Amino acid sequence: MNKVTFSEVFSVLRFPLSVFIVIFHLFNTQSVETSTWALTIYSYIRTFLFWCISDGVVKVFFIMSGFLMLRKIDVMNKENYFLILKKRWVSLALPYLVWNILYLLKNNWNLLQEQGLNIFWDCFWTPSSVPDLLGNDVVSSFPLLAPFWYIRDLIVLTIMIPVLFQLLKKAGLPLLLVIGMLYLTRVWIPGLSHTYVTSLLFFSVGGYFAIKKRDVVLFCGKYKAFLVTTGILLLVVTTILKVNNLESAYIWVSNMSGTFAAALFFIGGAYVLRCKNVNSFCVKYGHDAFFIYAFHWFILSYVQRVFNLWGGQNSLIVLAKDVLMPFCCVLICILVHRLILKILPSKFYKLLGDR
Repeated sequence: MNKVTFSEVFSVLRFPLSVFIVIFHLFNTQSVETSTWALTIYSYIRTFLFWCISDGVVKVFFIMSGFLMLRKIDVMNKENYFLILKKRWVSLALPYLVWNILYLLKNNWNLLQEQGLNIFWDCFWTPSSVPDLLGNDVVSSFPLLAPFWYIRDLIVLTIMIPVLFQLLKKAGLPLLLVIGMLYLTRVWIPGLSHTYVTSLLFFSVGGYFAIKKRDVVLFCGKYKAFLVTTGILLLVVTTILKVNNLESAYIWVSNMSGTFAAALFFIGGAYVLRCKNVNSFCVKYGHDAFFIYAFHWFILSYVQRVFNLWGGQNSLIVLAKDVLMPFCCVLICILVHRLILKILPSKFYKLLGDR
């Protein structure tokens, strides 16, 4: 474990994390009737794997983004800042615009006429059923292409990187503690999407490790026993709360369990590196990861409609659906991506987010 670096784990995790995103979005709309003991047991297993562990995925991506953005920056001057902006314009802003416009074309122009250009930033506002610690409503916003809230938040963090860099360099741990308390208590600035507190915290964690020249994966490996034990315990508790619809308690515990789930992904990635065949497979399809993340939202409903024709609620049918739906969705994304790469001139690859 102590010989594994962040860069190696990053290349291995990209594909599995994109698959978990697909699974999470599929599971979000697929319920299981716990009419038999077998389905009851399976509902706990699928909630643990497809919901609770998946909650750590976006946190891993933010940690990775913060680390990669700041790992080679020793001084935040004008030259470095504009270099970061130039790179992120190509890797974040352009794909963000292109994919949202494509999704607008797929649907209709009514939303654009009703809300204007705001659909590309705050198209949907979703309230939580549980208020924050002070009793205020917790509301999150999403762009037209909903999964791209992650890209939107990254764009904001990129713009404010000079301020964030100085704060992390001079008061890193106190800053992380303050943001962490806001995250755990769910208290945030009224009028701003609550997604920003998640993105700010975990991006800052990655940035802090980069500034201090420490490796996230080695840190997780050092405290592996604590992280794995505590993480699994919290994930089990979260699973029980979720299955039994104890939403209020679930919301509070899931903030902690999702954080530990992110650490478990880093630890798991280090072990995947030791499996040569699995490692090669993940690296090979890691190049499709961004396309899977972006394109699955276009085809998700169609895949669900096809599989919903397969009726029944016995355990074997539910298991088959849970395995085959994500597999088919990811496979379609990969095939379409490879086809586009053959047709589209290489100079346009970055418009789609290809790294």
